[in-house]
Amino acid sequence: MEKLKGDNWFAQIQDDFPFPFNVIPTDFSWFISTWSELLGAIALVVGLGTRFTAATLIILDIVAWASVHAGNGYNVCDNGYKLPLIYLMMLIPPLLSGPGKASLDALIRQRLQQ
Repeated sequence: MEKLKGDNWFAQIQDDFPFPFNVIPTDFSWFISTWSELLGAIALVVGLGTRFTAATLIILDIVAWASVHAGNGYNVCDNGYKLPLIYLMMLIPPLLSGPGKASLDALIRQRLQQ
């Protein structure tokens, strides 16, 4: 929500983004990261496009880790990499196992098999 309501600060750190993200215009990067975080969280909660969404958020997390958090140590209070590490660990199970039985993905699969 901070990105949705806040100012675009990606221009200050664009040189720290890994290739190819450092050549993408910062306004576009800001837009993509904001909406990936917001819509991706909703999609994971309801179980829609689970593996794709988890992969997308993992890529976003790795870019954030490399460009913002990597040089700040582990501590969250120092803007360290602890929080991106937690997110990464949380996103690996849905990426590997896919959606559960109570997901929209499972409901869609069930409807298509009938």
